[in-house]
Amino acid sequence: VISRRSSRISPLVEGLIETLYVEEGQEVAAGDALFRLDDRLAEIAVAQAEAEVQEAAARLEDVQRQFDEAATLWPKRAIPETTYESARIEVEARKAALLRLNAELDRQKELYRRHLISAPFAGVIVTKFAEVGQWIRPESPVFELAEIDTLRIEVPVPQQHYPLVQPGQPSSVRFDAIPTETFPAEVTSRIPFGRDQVRTFPVWIDFDNRSRKVAPGMSARVSLTLGSDGPPALVVPNDALVRRADGSVLIWLVRDHDGGLQAEPVPVIVGQVTSAGVQITGPGLEPGMLVVVRGNETLRPNQSVRTITPAGVGR
Repeated sequence: VISRRSSRISPLVEGLIETLYVEEGQEVAAGDALFRLDDRLAEIAVAQAEAEVQEAAARLEDVQRQFDEAATLWPKRAIPETTYESARIEVEARKAALLRLNAELDRQKELYRRHLISAPFAGVIVTKFAEVGQWIRPESPVFELAEIDTLRIEVPVPQQHYPLVQPGQPSSVRFDAIPTETFPAEVTSRIPFGRDQVRTFPVWIDFDNRSRKVAPGMSARVSLTLGSDGPPALVVPNDALVRRADGSVLIWLVRDHDGGLQAEPVPVIVGQVTSAGVQITGPGLEPGMLVVVRGNETLRPNQSVRTITPAGVGR
């Protein structure tokens, strides 16, 4: 069992940790305050930016008044055209300056807000990396937060069953820590990227954990109900399958050739394992065909073979 999402929470600005609002093991909701950095200098920067905006607004008001006066005098030719144009340009410059200072004020307010760090999602604090009085930088985490309302089981599914697993398929889950209960669930998604050495593919099952009965790190036993949307599959003994190093699977068909029997390799796709054998699909397969179940690891294409009885007597 793993957390569906976890995050190491870091600040967006560097600073001195002033307050820690939570501790390890504490649950938080999305938006709850986690810690605060010393924000006195940021507060002063906001006040300074606000004052500069007020000053710029006052200067704009003054030059606007002068321009309005010039706009009434210039049509009467009471002032030179250059005086009128200078007043107009000064108004445009003051407007641009006010826009720039307002943008700077917004930036300083945002920097001030970034001194308070909140939880991005609901979860539990699983690790604390820093203490009050410690200088912290954006690349340094303070807490690790893990979601716990919804947990995830990662099931390693063998490659022969992977094609039969689809999102939405029903499953049942039993946790080793709660052996007396069975929890219904369904497949959330499957990951099309196998692990090379063991030939398994991850399948995710998300489940509701608002009851808090399960915790990340617990082991689980999952039963999946598999099905197939493809054509009906034939069944062969497990010994008929030859698994190659690249993960592919083949069987050796026995065909009659000029009165003798020869072995022919045929690639197959493996399906469900049943009490009767292993289901397969592949090109040219038909019920009743003979397959090699002994000695097939060393066969060569078109090699002559013979059938034997269980006692080993040729026939």
